[in-house]
Amino acid sequence: MKRSILTATILLVIPLSAHAQTETILSRDAEKGGYGGPTVKFMQAAGDFGLLVGGQGAFVWGRTFAVGGGGWGLTTEHTITDQALNDYDLDFGYGGILFQYLRDPGKVVHWDAELLVAWGDITFRPLNGGTRVEETLMVFEPAAHAMLNISEGLRVGLGFGYRFVTRFSDTVKTQFDISESVVDGYSVNVTFRFGRY
Repeated sequence: MKRSILTATILLVIPLSAHAQTETILSRDAEKGGYGGPTVKFMQAAGDFGLLVGGQGAFVWGRTFAVGGGGWGLTTEHTITDQALNDYDLDFGYGGILFQYLRDPGKVVHWDAELLVAWGDITFRPLNGGTRVEETLMVFEPAAHAMLNISEGLRVGLGFGYRFVTRFSDTVKTQFDISESVVDGYSVNVTFRFGRY
């Protein structure tokens, strides 16, 4: 009888002990931190080289998951001609919520994966006639980065992403004879992160 009680006690105590030692990212003891900094993205815009300049920042839990935001704007000049042969300057910008998974950020070289869910505007500004055209888009942009720890407060990364934009309206497609590929597609990203996590 005593042996049965001892066995039952051991079987109950072992799982309870293991449960008491479980760590979660939302626990009070989880390590927290954050970062912010500039990011540039090299892309194709309207078939030419394009440069998006902006920045991002995030709050980091348990050195594993991060939630934050970011925004970018097209800094290079691109001309689009409509069906009536009017020239337009192309503007594009977007910003939104960032979700990240960080893998071993304490190592000198490590990596992360992210998803940006954003809202943006594409604008066609007339240069020699015509009317200004503007359209709001949703942007989904997954990316992955290889990160290098320069110091405790600075990380530099090189990444690769793909930008998906929602469908242009039929009016824009017809007037300019273009598709979403004007601003969506692959990008190479260079990011600087200042902060501790």
